[in-house]
Order: sequence, then C-alpha cells, then structure tokens
Amino acid sequence: MNKKHLWQGTWLSDKEMYYKLDNLSQFTLPAVSKQFPLEYLLDKMQQFHELLKEKGKVYESFIQKAMLIHSSDRKKTEAMLNSMIEFISKKNLEQKLFKELGSINPFAIKRPSMKEDHFEGWLPLGVLVHIAPTNVFAVPVMCIIEGLLSGNINILKTSSTQHQLPQLFFEAFLSLDTKELLKPYIIILEFSSKEKELLQQIINSADVVSAWGGENAINNLRKMTPQGVRFVEWGHKISFAYFSKESMKDIEEIRKVCHDVCLLDQNACSSPQDVFIETDNFPDLVKFAETFSEILNKTSKNHPGETPPPPAQAEISTVISIAQTEEALGFTKVFRSEDYTWSVIADKRPGLSISPLFRTVIIKPLLRENIISTLHPMKRYLQTVSLSASYEQIISLAQKFYAAGCLRIRNAGSMHDNYLGEPHDGVYALPQFMKRVSITMQDKLAGISNFGHFNTSYQNIFPDAPVMNKEDFQSMKIDSKYADLTFTSGGSSGKTTYSYFTYKDYHIHMQAAAEGLFTAGLNPKTDKVINLFAAGHLYGGFLSFFTILEKLEAIQYPMGLVDDLTEAGKLIVEKRINTIISIPTFIMKLFRDNETLFKKQKIVKKIFFGGDHFPNEQMQYLKEVFGVELIRAAAYGSNDAGVLGYQCPHCRVNEYHLLSALHTLEVFELDKNCIAEKEKNGRLVFTSKHRNGQNIIRYDLGDTGFINNESCKCGRKDPKFTLQGRSSDAFKAGGPFLNYNIFKTLLTEIFNYSGLCQILLINEGNRQKLILKIEKSIQNPSANIAEELIRNYEYLRLSVEDLGLIFEIEKLDPNKFECVKNSGKIRHIIDKRRN
Repeated sequence: MNKKHLWQGTWLSDKEMYYKLDNLSQFTLPAVSKQFPLEYLLDKMQQFHELLKEKGKVYESFIQKAMLIHSSDRKKTEAMLNSMIEFISKKNLEQKLFKELGSINPFAIKRPSMKEDHFEGWLPLGVLVHIAPTNVFAVPVMCIIEGLLSGNINILKTSSTQHQLPQLFFEAFLSLDTKELLKPYIIILEFSSKEKELLQQIINSADVVSAWGGENAINNLRKMTPQGVRFVEWGHKISFAYFSKESMKDIEEIRKVCHDVCLLDQNACSSPQDVFIETDNFPDLVKFAETFSEILNKTSKNHPGETPPPPAQAEISTVISIAQTEEALGFTKVFRSEDYTWSVIADKRPGLSISPLFRTVIIKPLLRENIISTLHPMKRYLQTVSLSASYEQIISLAQKFYAAGCLRIRNAGSMHDNYLGEPHDGVYALPQFMKRVSITMQDKLAGISNFGHFNTSYQNIFPDAPVMNKEDFQSMKIDSKYADLTFTSGGSSGKTTYSYFTYKDYHIHMQAAAEGLFTAGLNPKTDKVINLFAAGHLYGGFLSFFTILEKLEAIQYPMGLVDDLTEAGKLIVEKRINTIISIPTFIMKLFRDNETLFKKQKIVKKIFFGGDHFPNEQMQYLKEVFGVELIRAAAYGSNDAGVLGYQCPHCRVNEYHLLSALHTLEVFELDKNCIAEKEKNGRLVFTSKHRNGQNIIRYDLGDTGFINNESCKCGRKDPKFTLQGRSSDAFKAGGPFLNYNIFKTLLTEIFNYSGLCQILLINEGNRQKLILKIEKSIQNPSANIAEELIRNYEYLRLSVEDLGLIFEIEKLDPNKFECVKNSGKIRHIIDKRRN
C-alpha cells in the first residue's frame, strides 16, 4: 500500500487519508483547545538545526530529494538547504518572533502598558491550510515552520513533484518530538491540484488559507475559500535592475546583475527580468545591451543553468522571434548566445515587460522623472530593485521606487539575499496567521501582569549535563558579539566574576523582572519610586532597576547609593515619594539617619528590597514605627544569572516564584551532584532559556533552598521555592562545618537581635580565631553572648572546647561593617586566614 501522506507523524495511504479528512475535526479540535508548546518547539528546532549541521545521512537524503525537485546542481541546492538550516536555529527563530510579533513569547496575554488595565496578546487562528509552490523545495517546508511559530495546525497540500521532501523533512523533525506535543500540528497531503473536490474539502476546514501561485491560480483559490476565512496571498512578483546614468558603464555592476540573472535562472520573484537604464537614447540602449550580453555570456559559462521545460522553451522562442521581427521596425535589438542558453533584448519602448525567464533579459529605457508614472500601474506585481547609483542619488531614487510600488531595494549581485526578520512581499508573515486578542476587567485583574504566569511552562532539562560552578561560568569563552553589556558580580562572597548579556537578553530579563515587581505590589499608576541601588563599577543593581522601572512606566527618582542620606530623606518628603527600592542594610540606615523626619512625615508606604535577606524583625520595626505598609523583595536574581524569581502577595519572606519563562530550576544535594529528594533543602541549580553567549546550563548559583510542592494560593503555575541561605555561608574553622545562617538564627531566637552580623576568620599563632561581629545596640554582654551561642550550637561547642577554635564577639557601629564596594552589601564571611 502506497503511503505518501504524513498525518500528525504517521504515514497514511489515500484510503486512510480520505477517512481522516471526513472526520477532520476529531484530529484538530484537541490541539486547538491546548496551549501551543512554543518553547518546546524552539528547543526541538535547535536540536534539528544541530543534527542537520552535522551533514550526515538525513542531510544527504534531503539534498538528493531537493536536486530532483529543482533540477539544480548540488552547490545551489546545498546553499538553499544550508540557509534553511541556519534559519531554524533557536536564536534565529526567536529573532523572527520578536521582529514580527514584538515578543519571544507572543502567546502570553499581558498588559501592553503596566499603567493600563487591559491585556493583549497574539493567538493562532486555528487550522492553517498551505497551498505552496512545487518548484522550489524550501518554500513548503518554510510555510509549515511559519505556521508552527504562529501556533496553528498546519495542513500542507503538496504534489508528487516534491518527491515527498516536505514529508521526509518533518518526519525527521518529529522523530525528536519525544513528548509528542508537536505531531498534532503537522499534516502533509500529496495530491494533484486537479482533484478539486479534495482541495475544496481541505480549504473548507481552514481558519486561514495561505496560497502561492500565479494570478489565475490565486483567483481560483480565493473563490474556493469560504467567506469569513482569512485568505493570505503570496502571488508572483516582478523584479528588475536599474542603472543610473553615471553607472551605465560600470562593468563590475553589470557583472553582478548578470550573476543575479544566472543564480536561479530568473525563476525566483527576486530575479531581474528587466534591466532599466537612465537614458532615452536608443543607440546608448543598444550599446549597453551589447556590453551586458558579453558579460552575461561569460557569467553563464561559469554558472551552467537549468534546461527550460518544453512550454518555457516555446515561450522563449516566441518572444525572441517577435523581437527579431521588430528589429526591422527599429524597436528592438536582439543578442543571443550560439547555444541559446541566454538572450538579451534591447527594447526602446518604455514600460515593464514580462520575461519568459531562463536567462532572457529585457533592456529598457527609464528616465528618473518617469519612474513613478511608468511603474505605478504595475505596483501590485513589483518586488525587488537592484539599484546601481552614486551615494548622493540612492535615497532620492529609492523614494521614487517605493512610491511606484517596489518593496525591496538591493545592491547589484544581492537581489536574492535576505536578512532575518525581513518582511515578505511587504508584510510580516506571522501576523497574517494570527489574531490579536484583548481583555479588560478593570480591578478584577489587579496585581496580574501576564497570563503566562498561570500556565505551566516548559522546563528544559539537560539530564546528562554536569553542574556548573562559578569557576566554570567564568571560564566560558564569549564571542564579543554576545557582550553588549558586561557586569561584575561578587556580592557577599567578594569574588568577582564577569557576566555578559546581549541587549536583547538584557531586555527580556528586565521585562520579566518588571512583571514580577508589578506582581509584588508596585503600582506604576500611583507609586513614586526612589532607586537607591548601587551604581557604577560594572555593578548591575541600579542600572537594572532603572530599566525595570522604565518598563513599568513608573515615576522614578534615580539617586543611587548616596553618602548623605539626609538629602535623600528630604527629597522623599518633598516629592512625596512613597516607594523605596534598595538593599536592606541601606534601607535601615536611611531610616536611622532620617528617624525624626520619617516618624513625623510617614510618606514611605512600600519598600522593595534586593541583594540580601531582610530580617522579619526589621520589617516589623519599619511598619510599626514609620507606617510602612508593604515590604517585599523587588526580585530574586544575580548579576551573573540575571533575574530568577519574584514574589506574589502569598509569598513569605524567603519564598519566590520561579520566572519559568526564563529559567528551569533543579535542586541538588548539598554535598553531591545528584537531584535532592522532593522538598529537601539543597543547592539551587538554574538553567537559562534566554542567554546568548554564556550558555547557562545547570548553574549552581551558590544559594540553597527547596521547591515547594503545594500550589500557591495566587493560582500562578510558576514553581515556588524557598531560599535557605548561601551555600558559601558554610565554612570550616578547624572542625566540622559551621554556618553563618545558624549564627544569625540563634542571635534572633536567644537575644531577639535582628541587626547586622558578620564573621571574621583569622589565624592567631597556631590556632584559628572566629570573630562574630554584631551591632552595639545588642544589650547583652559579649561574654554572655559567646557563652550562649556555644551552648546552643553543638558544632561550635565542639570546635571551641575540643578542637581549640578561639571564639570572640565584637560589637561595632553599623557603619563599621565591611561591605562589598560595588553593591554596598554586607559581607557575611571574611576569611583572612591565608593572608
């Protein structure tokens, strides 16, 4: 049984296809009702891209099939296939999404402005039927890829002349679809266009029809399309070359246009059919045509072309015969090769001519003042112009060609070139296959920024990848094209690493962080924000939150970490600034230095912090004494990994939702590289989805915590996790591991202390000393504090009493604690034992 149709991953015979078409809705409605797995698609496309770049058996099978379709040599076929392979890389597909739809996740329905109460997003139309050309192997494949990017169920009508290349291409692609999430979206049917009833049945199932072809074919397909079904037309186009007066003798420019003629034998819409020169003198026209024919002859010999099919040969013979007859009337001059592989016709009559193709070029006059009047009547057919002109004339000539209806202007020799995200025939393809939806519910959706947070996000896991530490991160070699922005990180550990972002990646992260901060409670319609994060020294805090607030369109006072906090306090009161963003230690210092003013003028109602833990006791103090109403994390993240998490109103102090559109989170055991048991504390390991250059896979950021299995009351599906501290907060001092966080916890539990805390490790003779630095405000004597900590912390007792560790308490003024210069964060542990 001949099975030639690929239906959702399965090969079908004609009989099986007819049955399924009669029951088509059973196979399409389940996919229509589901969220399209866009992230999964991009990952699988990247896998396929990498597989094909190896140029193995799959690649070779495509080359052999493609050469049957195109009747072309291997070099041209490989160039076209390699262009397709490059296109389907994740990076390029994301760029296409961003360029055409404004987002790498266009299906997320979200607020276009955080100050407005309506939401918008792109959604697929449903069933997309493709009637693609059969003479170029790349187009049907690209049609389905665009259909997938737009989230539609794709039904491609192909024919036997394609030698089942589209089916084989997507069979190979779907072999990577291990979750079988993409199979429902691909149906490829092979039958003749003469089977009108079958074609009508397919079109009747469509929500949108994408049709390629000549004028008659397009008109017939349009008539077959039911009213209300969107019809997207990709008709035949005409392209040409234009030589300004001063460029007519430029041999190199002529050679390049001849290359454009020969490259695809004029069979592409971007191929030059006519060549216009800026003259109204027929002898000049003939002289140019003669030169052009000499160069075309050399170019043709270097680029052997296709043999025209019999109908095309007949048309070429007819056109040439008529032109030769008109030579006697003084209208034309014909130049033709001895082997009939090319022809050049100089025609003195103005106007656009239609070439019979296969290296048949028509040379015509066109003065610049006549460009619009001559070409505008044919505006719906015009596509690419090869423009040969001086620098001073390019803009004025380009404007004339655009006004005439042309869509693309290129250098000679580059007519077939395109760039990623380029419009096709004057429009972007993806919006043609989608609908723009909106929802407005006023205050009922307050605090929600993005519907995507309520959908389960695809988690890209690399089970065989090793865990990456900071040394691995820093040792990655980064191409300079991925280093638009360079940041340093070091934080409380004090060890500097460099982190690189492209501007695109940076803005993706900042947009996600803005949506997270909105969820946390910042309202850009009512809040005024003072940005007191650290700036300069390649530190990202201030800069990042400047961008985040910009994306929120919030009123912002970008002050940074200033020395004179009384100045900041006066500004807050004067400008009625109700919201502060900064690090906890700086926030507490701000309130201490402005205690009288802030108690009298209780302006500050919201605080969003980052960079360190904010003790609960300090939060309560700010609320009770100064009237602060809301204190939450501005974000969870780092300079190296970017923004990672956000808080919703139901998150406790150390709880966060993962920004799962940007990252995958795994929890590894503290002391070995294996996945920890559910809800067990371990090392938080992140894999980033949107980082070019520094490919972050299983990155151990240095934080510990666990993933909460219970669903959050807010309804968001972004996984929720609890931070337990820094893995670098564990240290050895002559005995078992001690932990900075346990010291902090005991100080709170025993002495009700919520101030600053810092550990200094030094050598004293042949013994080690641990100095615990705390604020003078604590009431208890140092000896009593040390005694209580030793008694309640078993590992500390063992280290001191049995192993000779010297343990002391040192009380300091809050301004005397050692900070990280760039960020202003207090260093948790200072180890000077090796100094």
